[in-house]
Amino acid sequence: MRRALPIVVAMAVVLAGCAAPDYPQVLSAPDSDGVILTAEVVGNLVVINDTCYGLSSVYGNVVAIFPAGTTSSDLGITIPEYGDLAIGDRIRGAGAYLEPVHPTGTEIPQECATQKVAHLMDAVD
Repeated sequence: MRRALPIVVAMAVVLAGCAAPDYPQVLSAPDSDGVILTAEVVGNLVVINDTCYGLSSVYGNVVAIFPAGTTSSDLGITIPEYGDLAIGDRIRGAGAYLEPVHPTGTEIPQECATQKVAHLMDAVD
């Protein structure tokens, strides 16, 4: 039993290092998905159900699918070729508000589901 304890402790340390980050996840479109959406999407960065980043919008708070390569942190998100956004920051870009299914099949976790989804193809300001 004494030999097993160090192994169990080592496994717990390794698994703790692999735990999911303690900040909301960002949903992003796949690279070169071929979908072109050109309506204006405007909103402020918010967190949906303490789980996913989204936007406040004319439809209320909605989960957002951001451009490919967007990353998240505990402070907000980083959109390639645009920059950093903190919670509350305003963003405007091309995209669309659609039903909660991305045209290319991006999975929307149940805990992030909202009536509409903001699909942001690119960010302007």
